[in-house]
Amino acid sequence: YTRVFRRFSYLNECPILNTIPENIKDNLRILIKNPALREALGKAGRVYAVKYHSFEAMQAMFQVIYDKIWYNKEVDLMNMYHPLHTNSYNNQTPQVAHPLFENKIPNALLSTLNQ
Repeated sequence: YTRVFRRFSYLNECPILNTIPENIKDNLRILIKNPALREALGKAGRVYAVKYHSFEAMQAMFQVIYDKIWYNKEVDLMNMYHPLHTNSYNNQTPQVAHPLFENKIPNALLSTLNQ
């Protein structure tokens, strides 16, 4: 159910490890035993938070909304964060890099972490 959102937004940049009650113990064990992974996710989390939740990010978003509401400007609110539009907000800075794939630890990385 997140496939469309993942494809047409910035969800793939989010460095949060997806977990559910059934695998939380395994994921916590992996994170506890791998300080380098925790560090990589922590640094990526900081970059992500600055890119999408900083004052500057909110200012950019609300400026477009205000332009639409107050000044009746033709703005494309649906595509403010579209990955294929070069002028979208999320394409104005580099993508947030992290070791996860679709918010999960890739099998190749998982096999090296378990050794």
